[in-house]
Amino acid sequence: MRKRIAIRLLAALLLTLAYMLWVNQHPRQQPVTSLADPDATPIGGTFSLTDQRGNTVTDAMLHRRFSLVFFGFSNCPDICPTTLMTMTQALQMLGEEAKHFVPVFVTVDPQRDTPEVLREYAAAFDPRLIALTGSPEAIAGLKKQYRVYSEKDPKAKDDPHYLVNHSSGVYLMDRNGQFVRYFAKADDADALAASLKEVLQHER
Repeated sequence: MRKRIAIRLLAALLLTLAYMLWVNQHPRQQPVTSLADPDATPIGGTFSLTDQRGNTVTDAMLHRRFSLVFFGFSNCPDICPTTLMTMTQALQMLGEEAKHFVPVFVTVDPQRDTPEVLREYAAAFDPRLIALTGSPEAIAGLKKQYRVYSEKDPKAKDDPHYLVNHSSGVYLMDRNGQFVRYFAKADDADALAASLKEVLQHER
């Protein structure tokens, strides 16, 4: 497992150079909706998607634990593997307390991220990771519920190696599927683990 993770991270680093060149020519658009807006529609909602094993997963099936929800895509060269590795390390730091959390990865690229692709991708991270895909319409609906921005490079056309611009925060949802906190940049495992411990302490 460690060897496989190391290989994936090395590949991500090599792809970062090409990604940085692409970003310089394609400025990243920011999400248009503020998560802090008290009058906005609540974050989250119902869904029915397919996990990396081909099983149907609904929002209600996640309600027994807190959920760490991240939107990305398997061909992402840097942000996605870094964030998922941070989540993996943070949960490892929690030890036995990690049983109260479930990491969730939702693809913003359902055309390429089939259950088979996600099964291989998810294997490089926390074994509890649930990787979800679905129809473009189902993914678009969930993105709207979470106020997630993503857009395929409009200049990519039929390039099978296209990149997808997307917002990169992590959503913490409670045991009832209600929004708790938004981590705009989850790249520090120690800080994330500390925040999750604090959430458990407040619950008690």
